[in-house]
Amino acid sequence: METKVIHITHEMPVETLNDLADTAQGGIGYWAIPLNDPSHPHRPVSELWTEFDESDGSPFGEKFALNADLILKGIEAFSKADSDYWHRVATDVIDGSADIDACDSIVQYAVFGRLVYG
Repeated sequence: METKVIHITHEMPVETLNDLADTAQGGIGYWAIPLNDPSHPHRPVSELWTEFDESDGSPFGEKFALNADLILKGIEAFSKADSDYWHRVATDVIDGSADIDACDSIVQYAVFGRLVYG
């Protein structure tokens, strides 16, 4: 059976994207070091390092801002992947039920352009 690709645009409030960034904090700790920003107590993590030394916890690699823009970048990159998993994540993102695993995957797509861990 022949299939066709449908591109759909969905508007999402920045607050919702920030909520996804907050949720991602619970899922990225095994591969990234989130850094606290004391000037924004309502948003405890503002940056993350992509890698850390397991022996002493010191960060290295690239540093990224963990915010709505990073989540948007991850969603856009993830949506281009040929993955059944993306369809489940997209549904969860749109209906507001994305869990830490989904948000972790979104951040990985933003940072690495693909799923690297998990």
